[in-house]
Amino acid sequence: MKIERYPIHVEFNGAQYDLPVEIRTEGIAYRIAVVLNGTEVFYLRDHQGRMIAMYHTSQCDPALLYLIGQAIREQRPVPA
Repeated sequence: MKIERYPIHVEFNGAQYDLPVEIRTEGIAYRIAVVLNGTEVFYLRDHQGRMIAMYHTSQCDPALLYLIGQAIREQRPVPA
């Protein structure tokens, strides 16, 4: 199993969020998770490459979840 971790930064409604991202890969299976306000939010990639929030129990603003999904893709470090 390969585990990749990196931080992302998101600004939403005047608040700033520095969030940890964890991507676990095993074969063709993967799990993408972000901890937001103490709650783990899982993301899946759709057929167009967008990140969709799944399996979250918190009452988060959908616009914030969308921005976090964008940040997961856009702020992922490029491997050396």
